Amino acid sequence: MQIIRNLIQSGRETSIGRIMVVIITTAAFLLTVPPSKAKSSEEELAPLWQRATAHMRRQIWVPGEVETHEMAYDQQGGLAREEKVVLNLLPAKDGNVQVRLISATEDGKEITAKVRSQVEGTTTLHEVMGASPFAPAKGQQVTARPSGERRQIAGHPCNGYRFSFHTGDATFEGIAWLDRSSGLPLEARAEMISLPFREDGVTITAYSESRHYRITAQGHCQIKRALVKMTLQIPGFQGRVDAIHRFKHHWKWVPKVH
Repeated sequence: MQIIRNLIQSGRETSIGRIMVVIITTAAFLLTVPPSKAKSSEEELAPLWQRATAHMRRQIWVPGEVETHEMAYDQQGGLAREEKVVLNLLPAKDGNVQVRLISATEDGKEITAKVRSQVEGTTTLHEVMGASPFAPAKGQQVTARPSGERRQIAGHPCNGYRFSFHTGDATFEGIAWLDRSSGLPLEARAEMISLPFREDGVTITAYSESRHYRITAQGHCQIKRALVKMTLQIPGFQGRVDAIHRFKHHWKWVPKVH
């Protein structure tokens, strides 16, 4: 998360311009790679889960607008830093994504013009979308099984599925709620269980995330909100970081034609 990079660089020029737009990331610090056949075999996954993964691979909807609000709290619960960023994500050539900065503030101060050149540019879909248990990449492994739980979300009867997601050196466990007829996800919650997790001078001692989806009238599944909470240690800071990501104005990604 960008706010962590800024905390590391506290006292120096802001680094918010190097924000990595990890939109549906399972862990903001984990490197993702282009989708390929995951290690999990189809036989290991429950049929309703297979419907979800098939749809999410076939119908990739990129949010055209992303609003991120990140807050870092010290050990006493005081607000140490706050950042807000609004981005536009637009289709670019060869299946890439164009990033445009709408606004950016740091601790309430307007810094849009200052960081615009650092933020804007063209990136790949995979850098934008990050890792997902519904679309695992090469080297990642997912197992899922029905939990027997049922609930209603936004008028959709849903079945619960307990899942385990292994990516890199991190392992996550959680529950996803899938529409009972289509298999499309409405909600997914996960916690990192391979703790502590260390990378690039950052030690994560607690991590949880929830993702909330919508199913459109046309039957498309789109991410609408993601909430992340983590407790971490870095040089000069120890505390908690909370992040809220909101997504809207989705557009369908078209892969590069070879």
